[in-house]
Amino acid sequence: MSVLRGIVVLTLVLGCSLAYCQQLSTSVFSSDDELQQALANGDISYEQYVILREIILHGIDSTDQHLLDEIPNLIYLIGIDSARVDPLEKDQVAAFKSRSGPTPPRGRVRGRLGYRYYLMAEENQQSWYRSYGDLTVNGLWKLRFRLDREKSGYERMVSRALGYRAGRGVVRRVEAGSFTTRFGLGTLFGHRGKLLDFSEKIDGESFLYPDYGGYNGVLAELRAGPWSINSLASVTRDSRFRLTSAGLLVQYAKGQVRPGLIAGINCVTNRTTKAAAQIPMAAVLTDYRYNGGYLTAELGGQGGSAVGTLSAALEGRNRFQFAEIGYAAWRYDDGFIDLTSGSKSGQLYIRDTLKTADFGFRTRRSGQSGFLARTTIQLAERLSFANTLMIADNKRAERREQLSSGLIRRLGSDWQMRLSYLGRWRRDPTDRPSRSASHRVRFEARYDASRMYLRCYIGYDADQRDQDHVCLFASVRYVLSDGSEYQVWSDCGEIDRDGLRYWYAFVRGEWQVTGPMVAAARLSNTYRRGSADENATQLSLELIANL
Repeated sequence: MSVLRGIVVLTLVLGCSLAYCQQLSTSVFSSDDELQQALANGDISYEQYVILREIILHGIDSTDQHLLDEIPNLIYLIGIDSARVDPLEKDQVAAFKSRSGPTPPRGRVRGRLGYRYYLMAEENQQSWYRSYGDLTVNGLWKLRFRLDREKSGYERMVSRALGYRAGRGVVRRVEAGSFTTRFGLGTLFGHRGKLLDFSEKIDGESFLYPDYGGYNGVLAELRAGPWSINSLASVTRDSRFRLTSAGLLVQYAKGQVRPGLIAGINCVTNRTTKAAAQIPMAAVLTDYRYNGGYLTAELGGQGGSAVGTLSAALEGRNRFQFAEIGYAAWRYDDGFIDLTSGSKSGQLYIRDTLKTADFGFRTRRSGQSGFLARTTIQLAERLSFANTLMIADNKRAERREQLSSGLIRRLGSDWQMRLSYLGRWRRDPTDRPSRSASHRVRFEARYDASRMYLRCYIGYDADQRDQDHVCLFASVRYVLSDGSEYQVWSDCGEIDRDGLRYWYAFVRGEWQVTGPMVAAARLSNTYRRGSADENATQLSLELIANL
C-alpha cells in the first residue's frame, strides 16, 4: 500500500509540473457578490457569470449539476461516496445545492418569489431590477421565470418554464419553455451558453425567445424498465439568425455497463438571406459503474456542413483506500461546429464561421484537446492535500499553464484552515518565445457554526505583466434568534507599493417581515484607483416570499 501511495503522489507531482492548464481558481463562488467581484477581476468570463448567477438564483439538482463545469475551480465529475473528496469541490457543490427546499406535501406550493431593485448613488442615479420565481406544486409541477431590467432601461424576459418531474413511472420529466439538459457527456447536446442575441424589450420576441443560454422548446425524459429515452426540440433566434435543434438519447441503464446512442440535428438559418446550414450528428455512449468509481466515454461525429468531424470525451472517478482521483479528457476536430455542445473543455475561445449561413460565433471546442485530473490524498485524519491540473491546448488560441494545490486542515467541526497556491503561465500559440507568468499564494480560515459564518484570507499575487500586490479579505455573517441575518464584507483585492488599488465592501441585513415575507437591504461601495468613477456606491432592496 505504501508503494501505491508513493506512485500516486509521484504521478501527481510530475503531472502538475508538466501540465498545460487554464481557468483554475482558489475561490468558492456562492453569492452574487463573489461573482461580481470575480467578473470584475477577470477570474471568470461573462458567460460563466451569467450561468453561475442563474445557479445561485435557482440552485441545482440532479438534472443540471453539469452546469458546475462552468466554475473555474470545479470541472464537475459525478460524486461518489467518499470522505476524501477535494474539500474545495465539496464546499462549492454544497454552496449551489438546490434552494427549493424539501418536496411539499400534495396540494401544497413551495418555492420563492422575489424582487430586487438596484440604485447607483451617483448623479445619474441609474437603476435596474430583477424579478424571479421558482415554485413547486405537489412536488411534481415546477414553474420558473426571471425578468430583468438593465441599466440601459431595456426590459427582457430571461427565462420562463413550466415543468413536470417525478421519481417513478414512465414519464420522469417534461419541460416546456427554457430548460437545460445534457445527453451523456454532452459532446452533441449540453449547455453551451448564449449563442444568439436577445430582444431588448418585453415583446413577443422576448417572451417567445428569452435571453437564455440553454434551450427553448420541449424536453421529455421517459423510463421503461431498463430503458431510458430523452428527447428535445428547441428553437432560438434573434433578428438575424435562427437555430433549430432536435435530439434523442436512448440508453440501456441496467447493470454495470450502460450503453447508449445519441442522434440529432442542428440547423442555422440566416433570416435575411434564407440560407441554411444543417448539421446532423450521432454519438455512441458507454457508462461503466463499479464499486468505488465510474468511467464514461462518448464518441461523436458530425455531417452536413461539418461532415467528417469527430468529437470524443471521457471522464471518471476512482476511490482508493487513502486517496481519490477524478479525471477527464476531450478532443474535438478543427472543423467541429460548437452550437449545442456542453461537454468538457477549457476556456480557450476562438472565432468560427458557418459560411453557408454567413454565421460567425465564438467557440471553445473547435480544434481543442485537453485533460484534467483532480487528486485528493488523506495525509492524516483531518489533513488533506488536494491538487487540480488541466491540459487544454488549441493551436489557434493562447495556451496557458496552471497548477492549483491546497493543503487543508480541519480543526474540530467548525474551523478549517487552507494554504493554497495557484500558478499561471501563458504562452503564445505561434513559435515566438512569448510567455508570462503569475503566482498566487493564500492562507485562508473559515468558521462555520449554526448561527455564525466567518471567512477571511490573506494573499500575495505576483504577475510579470503587473505590479505584485497583497490581497486581504474578510466576511462575517450572523443569524439572530429571531431569524434576522446580518453580513459585513470587505475585499481589499489589490494593495501594491503605491497603496490601495481596489476595494469592495458592503453591509447587508435581512429581516422577517411577516409570515413568509423577507426583506433585505444592502449598501455597497467599490473603489478603483485611477478609474473614471473611483468610488461607486450602490443600494439594493429585495423582497422575498418563501412559500
